Amino acid sequence: MDVNNGITQLKQFIVSNNIVGTSAGVCIALATKDGIQSLIGDVIAPSVSAGNAPHKP
Repeated sequence: MDVNNGITQLKQFIVSNNIVGTSAGVCIALATKDGIQSLIGDVIAPSVSAGNAPHKP
């Protein structure tokens, strides 16, 4: 098996199994998770611990 044949097979595997789409989805999910954790840690948790959470009537 020469190098060009191996690269061609790798390209075909990436395209046929939608590796790019899966990788993009994983990156978006990780960024969303980090954003939610930052929001909770920097905004919501301090306001709850300081007693500034909105109260229901």
